[in-house]
Amino acid sequence: MSAGLERSGPRALVPALSTFAVVGSMAALVASILSLVHNVEAPWILARGMGLGAEMSLALLTLVGIWRRHPLRKHLGALRPAALATSHTVLASLTMVLVGIHVAAICADSYARVGIIGALIPMQSPYRPWPVTLGTMGLWLLVAIWGTARLSTSIAKKSWKAVHRAGVFTFGVVWLHALTTGADAAALRPIMVAGAAVVLGVWMSGVVMTLWPKRQTPAHGSRRATTR
Repeated sequence: MSAGLERSGPRALVPALSTFAVVGSMAALVASILSLVHNVEAPWILARGMGLGAEMSLALLTLVGIWRRHPLRKHLGALRPAALATSHTVLASLTMVLVGIHVAAICADSYARVGIIGALIPMQSPYRPWPVTLGTMGLWLLVAIWGTARLSTSIAKKSWKAVHRAGVFTFGVVWLHALTTGADAAALRPIMVAGAAVVLGVWMSGVVMTLWPKRQTPAHGSRRATTR
């Protein structure tokens, strides 16, 4: 039996369920601690801080994911595939933990009063419905991408890869959510725009280099034809 088949089935669910348990436990712990804090803005401050941290972690995660399949990576030799894979896994786990704490804190917050329903269901938040809905969309997209990646050995390769390729779109949704939510958005705009420009630039360069026809291909083909 191959290694891929050994990891498929119920055993493939263990890493996913374990990570969900850790994120859920941390979220419950954060909610419990926040309930003991008398500062009414403490949950909001924590939620905003964790949200911005999650956005930065997601930017790095998306950048590493793009670079793993970028045409320039093989030519430049920057970072080995194993190092990139490890970095991708660590950043994915970090992002999900930060998102879990962010959602728990915003649900416990009595300042914006988003609540559990507002955080998990689109257009149900009394506070800035559209920006919060972007966050809700980003949350479920992240769960879908992360979950299918954890189950990649037990589902069709085309299926989980198709979901995984929505990573750049997901980053854009989360970026808009972070940019349009919070009174500090104007002060953070230059940094966030610069970070998004880097991610978009690397992604666009990869798309162009992949789709652009190689000028040397006919020459190599004709040279092989003459040698025959």
